[in-house]
Amino acid sequence: MKYVSTRNNKDIQNASFAILNSLSKDGGLYVPENFPKFSKKDLEKLSSLNYTDLCFEILKLFFDEFDENDLKDAIEKAYGKFKEKIVGFKKMDAITNLELFWGPTLAFKDMALSLLPYLLKLSVKKENFKKNIMILTATSGDTGKASLEAFKDVENTEITVLYPTDGVSEIQKLQMATTTGKNTHVYAIKGNFDDCQRKVKEIFENDEMKNFADENNFIFSSANSINIGRLLPQIVYYFYAYFRIIENENMNILDKIDVSVPTGNFGDILAGIYAKEMNLPIKNFIVASNSNNVLTDFFNTKIYDSKRNLIKTSSPSMDILISSNLERYLYLLCKDTNVINKKMNELKNTGKFKRDLDFPDDISAKFATEKDVSETIYNAYLSYNYIMDPHSAIAFFAMKNNLKRQSLVISTASCYKFPNKILESLKLDPDKDIEKNLQLLSFYATYEIPDELKDLKNKKILHKEILSKNEIEEKIKTLLEKK
Repeated sequence: MKYVSTRNNKDIQNASFAILNSLSKDGGLYVPENFPKFSKKDLEKLSSLNYTDLCFEILKLFFDEFDENDLKDAIEKAYGKFKEKIVGFKKMDAITNLELFWGPTLAFKDMALSLLPYLLKLSVKKENFKKNIMILTATSGDTGKASLEAFKDVENTEITVLYPTDGVSEIQKLQMATTTGKNTHVYAIKGNFDDCQRKVKEIFENDEMKNFADENNFIFSSANSINIGRLLPQIVYYFYAYFRIIENENMNILDKIDVSVPTGNFGDILAGIYAKEMNLPIKNFIVASNSNNVLTDFFNTKIYDSKRNLIKTSSPSMDILISSNLERYLYLLCKDTNVINKKMNELKNTGKFKRDLDFPDDISAKFATEKDVSETIYNAYLSYNYIMDPHSAIAFFAMKNNLKRQSLVISTASCYKFPNKILESLKLDPDKDIEKNLQLLSFYATYEIPDELKDLKNKKILHKEILSKNEIEEKIKTLLEKK
C-alpha cells in the first residue's frame, strides 16, 4: 500500500514515510492510493472477531510493509492500556451509541493515539531512522491529553502540545497541565484552536524550522489526524460497531445503517467514509456540528467560509473553523491535485472557497445550538436514564431528528469531562468545586467517576506557560536545542 499527497500525485510514499513525516513537503495530506474492498464473505468472516483481531485484519492491509507479528504485537499492547473495555454500547430505540471513551484519557482520541507511538516505532525501524522525533500537536481539548499520555517517556521522542488558553474545558486543561513525563511540553496559546493548528502546519512547511530541527538531529511529526497513522485506526470501530448492531438487531450482513458523527476537524467522520469505501454497509452520514456550523453551511451552500467569529461552546473539541481533513474528503471525490491546490490556496489567502464538486447524496450536515444540546442531554436522561457529553449530544440530536433506519451515533467523550454543562442541562446548579460537581454527576451517570479524574484538582500543575502565537517557533527551537 502506497500513500499519495493530496496536493501532488507524484509524491508517492510508503506508510512508514507518511507516518513519520505527517505532511508532504507541499503541505498536502497523505492518503491511501486505493482502498481494500471487502466482499460479503469477507465481512462475514470479520464479524465474529474481537476488537484487536479485527483491528489487525484491517490495518495489515494498509500497513503491509510492517512485519505482521510486529503489527499484531503493537495492537495488543496499545489496547491493553484500556482497563475495563475497549468500546461500549448504549441502545436507545433505533439508535446505538458507540462509546469511544473507555481509553486512558476518556476520549475517542485514545482509539488511535494509543496505537500511534507503536506505529511510529515500526516506521523508525523500517526506515532505519536515526533522528529524534518532535511530535507537534494542536488540540481543542481531547487530542492534547491523549497525545501526551501516549507519547510520554517514549524513547527518542519529544511531545509538544498547543491549546487555546480559553478554548478547552476546565477538566481538559487540568488533564494536560498535570501530565508527567520527561519529554512532555504543554503550552496555552493566546488564540483559538485554528491558530494552534495553523502554527503547527506552518512549522511543518517552514524550511528554516525543518533545517533547524535537522541540525539538532530532529524531525517534526504530528499526533493530529493530519497524520495518516492517526486516522486509519479509527476505521476499525465503524466495522466493529456495525457488526454488533446487525448481531443485536438480527439484521443481515449487507443491511445498511446510518451514522451521525460530531465533528469539527472532519477526521472522525472521514474514517467512517473510508470504511464505506471498503464496502462497509453504511447508507447515510450526518456531519453534526455545534454553533460553529462552518461545515453545515459548506454542505448546504457549497461555500466554505471560515471568516467568522469563533463561538466558544460547551463542546470545545468542535470549536473549529478550518477542518483539516475536509481536504482528504475533497481529494477522495475528485482525485485531482490541481483542484485541491486551488481550493486550499483560496482558503489560505481569503479564508473561503466555493466547491465545484457535486457531493454524493449519502452525506448531509446538521448543527445543534447550545439550547439543543441541553435539551438533548436532559431528554436522554429522562427517556433512557443515560448521560451523554455535549459532543455526543450533538450527534444524537442530529440523528434523532433524521431517523430512518437502525443507526449509529459516535459518542466521543466521557460525560465526566464536562460536568458543568451536564449539570446545568439536568437543571442543577454546578458548584465552583470540580470534585463536588463530579460527585454530583456520579448520582446520575451509569458508571463511576473514572480514576483519571479522581483528585484531579489536587494534582501538581507541571505546565503553566502561556505563549502568544508569535512566540511558538522560538519556544520550539529552545526545546530542540536542549536535547
